[in-house]
Amino acid sequence: MELDDLKIIWSEFDKKISDNIKLNEELLIKNTRKSARDELKSPLYSEILNLAVVFLGGVFIFSMSIKYIEEPKFSIPGFFSILIGLVYTVFSSIKINRIQSIDYIGSGIIKLQKDIVKLKKLFLQTRKYELILVPFIPVSILPIIHKHVSDIDVYDDIKSYIFEVLIVLAISIPIAIWFNKNFTDKKLDNANSMLEDIKKFEDEK
Repeated sequence: MELDDLKIIWSEFDKKISDNIKLNEELLIKNTRKSARDELKSPLYSEILNLAVVFLGGVFIFSMSIKYIEEPKFSIPGFFSILIGLVYTVFSSIKINRIQSIDYIGSGIIKLQKDIVKLKKLFLQTRKYELILVPFIPVSILPIIHKHVSDIDVYDDIKSYIFEVLIVLAISIPIAIWFNKNFTDKKLDNANSMLEDIKKFEDEK
């Protein structure tokens, strides 16, 4: 075999290796983008579930508030809790729309990273108000719930009412904080970390 033939064979072999490396790099980047998208599915589904629960709960509380419309001490807190639910509904709708609007495949890595950072900022901003509103939920819901379920007027025993509110808050607030830290925030950080690895890989090429 002549030298020219060897050069041609080697050139073809080198091209195949280069094409294979390029294909593997493209697959790596594509799979990482999909993995980042998959990481954000959990926060998305969580917000959709939250939206459904708040809606169904709002319908239930609204029907009870209408039932006791002539007893303002029960109906007014009920309607107030619905307003709180509307705030949560708006926040969840905004977050759902923001997650779904991210272009995981078409956007550049830096643009995608910026979108995820903005998404996390949105979660943190809305969470601040959500946590502020948490104490008002049991305060406004418990009176009408007790009235509807067992025909008990919680205002007849204010100490028990306050104690029950505190118990609910002592359970719900730590759970909410733990869930946000170890679930939502972790998923957002994981997605951003994956993209950071790809950015470093592209910079080193």
